[in-house]
Amino acid sequence: MNILVIWRLLTVGGVNAGWRNRALYLKKRGITTDFLYTKDLGGMHMMEDVANVYVAKKKRDVHDILRKGYDAIIVVDTSQAYEWLNDVGYAGPIIVEARTPELLKLKRNLQGVETIAPRQFIVPSYYQKRLLSVLVNDQAPITVIYNGLDASFFQPSVCDDVPNKKNYCLCRTVRWKKKLAGVFAHRLAITKRAG
Repeated sequence: MNILVIWRLLTVGGVNAGWRNRALYLKKRGITTDFLYTKDLGGMHMMEDVANVYVAKKKRDVHDILRKGYDAIIVVDTSQAYEWLNDVGYAGPIIVEARTPELLKLKRNLQGVETIAPRQFIVPSYYQKRLLSVLVNDQAPITVIYNGLDASFFQPSVCDDVPNKKNYCLCRTVRWKKKLAGVFAHRLAITKRAG
């Protein structure tokens, strides 16, 4: 299975750090993740060893990438992507990840979303679910996948680098891993049955 994640900005940290971790997790389960960005702001070095990373702004280049036959496409806060997907006639499942917590910016990032009929919206909190629900009118289900920690994946351990002090380090892992894999499996099963 191949998926493409489209986001405007290839930066260091934040959304890209989360997607780097997701790509590694999904890769272990046989899902290849490619990334399409329109601008590199210094994040290429943290993504290029994990997945295929494309930085393209010209429509022709973007269209060539979108025609590579992806099983699913995830659009993260990038309104331009809806036009591109329509231009190439992409008919596979599209998931929209709405991460912007400000109503006006979120509205701008969703311009044109009604033209693609997304299968699912993903947001990182119930606050953002409420914001999004104001803008999308039950167009598709909205699923909350937290950015938080899952205590079942980490345990405190004593740090050895600080002598005579009891310090604890937490090895962080995010909760969304199982949930995201479940969303993909469920949505693709529906698509295969319908097709």
